[in-house]
Amino acid sequence: MVVDLLVGLIEWLQMGRWKSVSVLQAGYDANLIRARWFMTSDWGWRVHDALDAIPLLLVGVIMAPLCWRVGQLFVRR
Repeated sequence: MVVDLLVGLIEWLQMGRWKSVSVLQAGYDANLIRARWFMTSDWGWRVHDALDAIPLLLVGVIMAPLCWRVGQLFVRR
């Protein structure tokens, strides 16, 4: 994820456009998601389309404070 963000930043600095990677594409690239999971049920393609519409940068911005807070809770213990 960090490497994708750095590549996006470099591309934005060079060409002026930001390539937005979706959560679905990042999951496929990291081998965390399999295509057959979406084919096994009726609602699978709806989840597939929803994950494709969510930018990975947005998930990172939302997850960063949550992870920070959980880390602080573990440090106190």
